[in-house]
Amino acid sequence: MQRGHSFFARWQIRQAQFSPVKKGLSLDPVAIADAINDSTLAGCKRILEYFKIQALMACPMIYKSQLIGLILIHRCTSRSGWSDQERTLLTTVAGHIAVAISNAQQMSVDQTTPIIDKLTGLYNRRFFGERLSAELTNAQQQNYPLCLAFLSVEHFEKISDTYGHTAGDKVLHTLGFLLRTNLRKGSVVARFRGEEFVVILPNTRLEMAHQIMDHIRRLAERTITTDSGNPIAVSIGVREASLPDQQTLGVAQKELIQKAHESLYHAKRSSQNSVCSNSC
Repeated sequence: MQRGHSFFARWQIRQAQFSPVKKGLSLDPVAIADAINDSTLAGCKRILEYFKIQALMACPMIYKSQLIGLILIHRCTSRSGWSDQERTLLTTVAGHIAVAISNAQQMSVDQTTPIIDKLTGLYNRRFFGERLSAELTNAQQQNYPLCLAFLSVEHFEKISDTYGHTAGDKVLHTLGFLLRTNLRKGSVVARFRGEEFVVILPNTRLEMAHQIMDHIRRLAERTITTDSGNPIAVSIGVREASLPDQQTLGVAQKELIQKAHESLYHAKRSSQNSVCSNSC
């Protein structure tokens, strides 16, 4: 146990790399491809060899510019570098955990703050706002693209009026399950309001986001039907975030939501059951 504590104590020293700087806390993971031969881990060589740890990567968990903790992963199979995809995934996971920990710290036994929409099993609008803020921070500081997509079930009120509210709830629940199980890891899916859903796509360019969401649209059309067997139609609007250095994240978040919503409305007004990116 002492060895383990010593090992992690040495890693705490590396948190100095995540200390505040002029533009805020650094979110970049610290990655070591050859842990056993790394000079900064010389004092931990015996325990690294004992557990056959070949590579290490650590990432800060930051929420609202506060360092919540540090997440550390290791690889025992080979000495190899960490890919950009692995770094992005760890950063995304760290962001999720940081929000969860912060929420847990603010909760009391009698006053809980739910983050899950009960009907769809997706995140709710409150959690979406927190995650979007964190993801925009990651995208700005690590200089990678981020897209936002809004989805809306066409003629939803007619479905509920014709077949009943239970049938409408079934459509929303099924669409929520489809989104949760068919989007790639790292995506954040939430119910925005009523029949509207929202998806955050980190490290994704607009063209790829358009393809991903069109696949979701076609999948929904093929697999989700009303009680009479008629397929549902889903309209989708997609936008890529614009993050100039001088722009505050609050302004960027508000503009991204507004523009993605505008694209959704363009899709609904034009042909419906379609995907619209930018202003179409």
